[in-house]
Amino acid sequence: MIKVALLNDTTRDIGHWGCNHVIQNINTLCHEHNCEIYLYDRNTDKDFDYKEFKEQINPADIVLLNGEGTLHDNAGSNWLKKAAIAKDLNKKTFLVNSVWQNNTQTKNYLQIFDICTFREAFSYNEAIQDGCKNALKIPDLTFYSWPNLNQYPHNPQKKIAFIDSTKKNITSELIKLSNQCKSDLFFMYLKHWKKHKKNLCYFFQKNKNFKHLEKAEQLTNYETLISGRFHACCMSLMLGIPTISIESNTWKIKSMLQDAELEQLFHTTSTQEAYTLYQQLTPEILNQWQQKSKEFSLSAYKTISIFWNNLF
Repeated sequence: MIKVALLNDTTRDIGHWGCNHVIQNINTLCHEHNCEIYLYDRNTDKDFDYKEFKEQINPADIVLLNGEGTLHDNAGSNWLKKAAIAKDLNKKTFLVNSVWQNNTQTKNYLQIFDICTFREAFSYNEAIQDGCKNALKIPDLTFYSWPNLNQYPHNPQKKIAFIDSTKKNITSELIKLSNQCKSDLFFMYLKHWKKHKKNLCYFFQKNKNFKHLEKAEQLTNYETLISGRFHACCMSLMLGIPTISIESNTWKIKSMLQDAELEQLFHTTSTQEAYTLYQQLTPEILNQWQQKSKEFSLSAYKTISIFWNNLF
C-alpha cells in the first residue's frame, strides 16, 4: 500500500460542494490505485512548525498538494513551502488540480514538483511561462463525478436560479436580481448561507427560498442558472444545465468555459450582462450548451482517469 500525504485538504471549508467532491474524488482515485491517504493537512498557518511537519510526512511515499483555487496572486506560500520540505526529504511530490495566476513571488516553487497539473488552459500556459517543466492540463477533479451526475434527470419546474460569487459585490447584485426575478438563490458555502439568511432575509418574500447548495440534484429543478462560482459551473456542465457564469476572483471560470468552447456565449464580467445573455438565449444556443457540456465532461472524466492510471 502506497502511503500518501495530502496537503491543502479543503474540506476545512464546511459545506462546500466543490471542495468536498475534490477531496472525495482524490480519496477514490487513491483507493483505486492502491494508495492510502494517511495525512489530511488542513493547517493554513503560515508559521507552521517545520520539525513537526517533517515528522508528519516522514512515512509518506508520495506528497500531493491540492492546488484548487488557492495558488493565485502569490497566495498559498505555506503549502508551497511544505511541498519544498517534502522534496528535500526525497518524497515524490505532485501539485494537482490547481489554478495558477499572478504568482510573481512564488513561481520558483514550480521547479520542486515531479508533476504539476492545472485545471484549465490559462493556468497551464502561465505555469509554463513561469518555468514549469512538468505541466499538464487536467480538468478539475470534480469531473471524476461525471458518471454519477450524468445520470440525474433534468426535469425543470422553474425557469432560473442564481448562485453566489466569491466577490461580495457580485453576490449583493445577485441577491437583488434574484429578488427582482422572484427566483431562488443558492450559496456555495454553508457559513455564507447562514450569514446571509440571517441578515438579508428581508429581500425575499415568504414563498421564496434562500438555499445552501448541498447537492447537485437541487439544480435539476431549473431550466437555466446564473452563477459566480467555479464549482457550480463544473456541476452544471456535468448536469447539462445551461449556465451563464460571471467572472470570478481568478480566470478559472472563463478559461474552463473556453476549453469547453462555451465561453463566448456563457461567460461575462457583470451581473447585468449575465442577465442580458440569459434573455438572449435561443433554442440553438441551449442546444450548443447541451452538446458541448457533455463532450467536455466526458473528455474531462477520461483525461482524469488516464492521468491517475499513470501517476503511480
